[in-house]
Amino acid sequence: NWVAEAMIAYVADNTDLVFDPATGRGAFYEALLKLNKKNIYFFGTDIDPEVLSDEIYNKEKCFVEKRDFIKDPPKRKFKSIVANPPYIRHHRIDEETKLLLKQLSTSITGNTIDGRAGYHIYFLIQALNLLEKDGKLAFIMPADTCEGVFADTLWHWITSRYCLETVVIFDSKATPFPSVDTNAVIFFIS
Repeated sequence: NWVAEAMIAYVADNTDLVFDPATGRGAFYEALLKLNKKNIYFFGTDIDPEVLSDEIYNKEKCFVEKRDFIKDPPKRKFKSIVANPPYIRHHRIDEETKLLLKQLSTSITGNTIDGRAGYHIYFLIQALNLLEKDGKLAFIMPADTCEGVFADTLWHWITSRYCLETVVIFDSKATPFPSVDTNAVIFFIS
């Protein structure tokens, strides 16, 4: 919760809408409610209808919909985007989806991202593409976002178009996902 609260505090500054492309069980919406910013709407998408029927989403100023963020992103830009995208390793992605991801990355970045990038990398690319001018994005991702063979191409594209304001890493005793074998990193990008 403390991680979601810090991420929401960053993106909720100077906005009336926060977008989460992978809402899951509502950690970011819960953090927004805890911030008690009554003038901010929440819009989220997820592919799991069961998750979207959770009680947390039945509140005023909260709109969630069943939508595949990669295959069918919203047709607008957002000033504030926050996410914990799905972490699917490249070898678990089917060939048809890999082709779609390659086309997506090429159309947005102008470059091909190495096929060993996980699904979360394309979530980041898609979200940055939907970030408004002067917008803010907070993503929590695995450390391979900085270390993979695709990282140079990815970060060259990001840092030539956006401002990487802060990168948060965690001591092993403070990891936000203690039962998951991954090193989490938070990126605050404007």
